[in-house]
Amino acid sequence: MTGFAKKRLISLVLALVFLLSMVGTVSAQQLAIPQMPAEQKQVKNLIMMIPDGMGLPHVTLARWYKGGELFTMDQMACGLVRTYASDSAITDSAPAATVMATGYKSHTGFIGTLPDIANMPGLDPIKPGEERRPVATILEAAKLKGLATGLVATSQIPHATPAGFSAHYPNRNKYELLIEQQVYNNIDVVFGGGYQYLEKREDKENLISALKNRGYEYITERDELLTTKGDKVWGMFAPVDLAYDFDRPEHEPTLAK
Repeated sequence: MTGFAKKRLISLVLALVFLLSMVGTVSAQQLAIPQMPAEQKQVKNLIMMIPDGMGLPHVTLARWYKGGELFTMDQMACGLVRTYASDSAITDSAPAATVMATGYKSHTGFIGTLPDIANMPGLDPIKPGEERRPVATILEAAKLKGLATGLVATSQIPHATPAGFSAHYPNRNKYELLIEQQVYNNIDVVFGGGYQYLEKREDKENLISALKNRGYEYITERDELLTTKGDKVWGMFAPVDLAYDFDRPEHEPTLAK
């Protein structure tokens, strides 16, 4: 899309599919990140991809099924992260996305906020008054740095994982509230499903009009996506989730095309 190429700012595109399951042995806080040599070319774009529920057992099963390496994926693998919740060893999408987006553990079902319970081994209790406090995400930090940002999902955009990078509320099921925050969060590019949460709202707010008033090109068809020249584009291609590839209608795009 030529409109994107015109942006002078570095683009940060978070390609979110759904949930990276609880895996790993090393937390983000424990990782020693090497300093980039001064002469090395700076990274231009960052794309973060989060497959749904893809832990080590799932990847191992895929290798067994294939009968060998998963060449592209195995070449990219460089570390692991702990995504368990503050109140449970078995995480769900909301605290998993929150810890990846903010660096803070959160409670089951919480989006972009601190927990109100932190009773898992190794975690400090929540300080009085800090319960459910919103915490900034990497997407919001990128915007403050003047970078362009985006979300791409095959789920509805206010679902827990994309919402974990772009909204704040201690209830992952409040889709109307979460997508309202996303609309006003100045994300440059949004592609996914969930237009019913823009249209059929209990508060009767017209969020599609709000998007257009904020300078977005609003699209709902694959052909529109292939021809858009906008710098700010919001694409909603299904009322809720996009279809599985096997059932995909022609008007829905894929990550490939």
